[in-house]
Amino acid sequence: MTQKRDRRAEIVEKSRDIFLRYGYRKTTVADIGRACGLGKAALYHYFPSKEAIFAAVVEEESLKLLVHIRSAVSAAEGPRAKFKALFITRFRRITELMSEVRGYVPDLLPQANAARARFFDEEAKLLAEILDEGRREGVFRRVEASSIALIIAGIRGVEAEFAARYS
Repeated sequence: MTQKRDRRAEIVEKSRDIFLRYGYRKTTVADIGRACGLGKAALYHYFPSKEAIFAAVVEEESLKLLVHIRSAVSAAEGPRAKFKALFITRFRRITELMSEVRGYVPDLLPQANAARARFFDEEAKLLAEILDEGRREGVFRRVEASSIALIIAGIRGVEAEFAARYS
């Protein structure tokens, strides 16, 4: 099972580069197979479709982004610094990613919805932890679920602006 997992990871890594080079629409399963030294049939053993490969790429990038954010938050001291670290790290990395996928953003978003939803869920949990810590320490006054929802909606709005700007 480890070998299959390693091979899947290799396919995802090489696919990322191909999607960045050619864009989602122009990338073919044959392109990915060639880069991985696999025929199309062998590639379908690991992934059922190009969409599934792309979803795995987006999932991997989302996980990397969460690692960056969590690392920055962990390094920060106190709720205010953690809150700031979350947003600064997120926007810097999103800006980098958007510049890499420039011109392909409209193609990418529909295929990325499930991975993005999981990312937003994890990000919301982290944000809630920071806000709860701040409330317990008296740094943030009343923090309610509706406040968290507004903050997350604002984040997504800014992300949409980045997408529009870089596409």
